[in-house]
Amino acid sequence: MVGMLQTSLEPFDALALGWISADFRGRLIIDSLYHIQWWNDEGRRAIEASEILHEEAGQLLVDASLRTKLSSFLSDLKSQAETGILTVKDGDGHFVMFGHHEPSTGMFCLEVSCSHAEKRIMFADFGSIYGLTESETQAALALFRGKTVVEIAQDRNVSVDTVRTQVRKLYGKIGAQSREKLFKMLMPFRIT
Repeated sequence: MVGMLQTSLEPFDALALGWISADFRGRLIIDSLYHIQWWNDEGRRAIEASEILHEEAGQLLVDASLRTKLSSFLSDLKSQAETGILTVKDGDGHFVMFGHHEPSTGMFCLEVSCSHAEKRIMFADFGSIYGLTESETQAALALFRGKTVVEIAQDRNVSVDTVRTQVRKLYGKIGAQSREKLFKMLMPFRIT
């Protein structure tokens, strides 16, 4: 019947798990002893890119200097959802966490990201809306991800002048005079 709730959630549980497994946000579930019970690919990538957290034999290990901070963060989750940041000693990088505690299982559900992990940012097809070429669209995406014109040229094996020309043309087509304006114009198209 239309509008009625499904009485058995089992097929939807599997569907939901598949959906968050493919999510572009890093997610992991750990127990109180830091054993990793589940993680998606992005969660694994964030841990692997981190300089302060590591996985060994299914357990999440944290540098000794930050163990107390992580423990405190997890303890705070027992009362409400929280965010936390673990920062590398020299300040060159951080690990961001958002999470909640599931009292019925004793598990901690975390959404994580690492400043050193390659971010997979997805956009709807803004290139066709603004009439951009494929090269101009790729240049815009690379700029949004923090790449310089020199890095884009190196990554694509083209000259710096070629990339500068593409950037100049995409600015004109989008109506941007600066990176800030470009990013503002692209934000409505961002999916993840």
